[in-house]
Amino acid sequence: MMAWPLLLASLPLLQTAQDRIVLLDVGPLQPLPAWALTSEQSTEDRPATMRVAWTERQQLDGPGRWAVAYGIDCEGRRIRRLSAPLDLNAGSFAKQAAITGEAGFWYPERPFTLLSRLLQQACATQR
Repeated sequence: MMAWPLLLASLPLLQTAQDRIVLLDVGPLQPLPAWALTSEQSTEDRPATMRVAWTERQQLDGPGRWAVAYGIDCEGRRIRRLSAPLDLNAGSFAKQAAITGEAGFWYPERPFTLLSRLLQQACATQR
């Protein structure tokens, strides 16, 4: 019998006709780093610990591959994007507008979205 975390990890988080997003890695539970403390949210709203998860967007009709890091708060069921897309073929950040309007905001889980699937898989990983 296959365990649910293993089954979930074998499925893409999201797939369209053009690309697929997969979970690459989920780090261990760690204290919230100092660089993640700057936020427009109040200090009571910030989690004390988080996991860092890396995803990869794979272009199905070409060689494009981009990685993005997310902060995962499993206890509070919320997520925060930590990085702009990193072009894995060029080894540099992709040409994309900087992260704006987020300013360290932690987004709550919303059903049937990429972020909710990422929360499910990342929080199923126990380290």
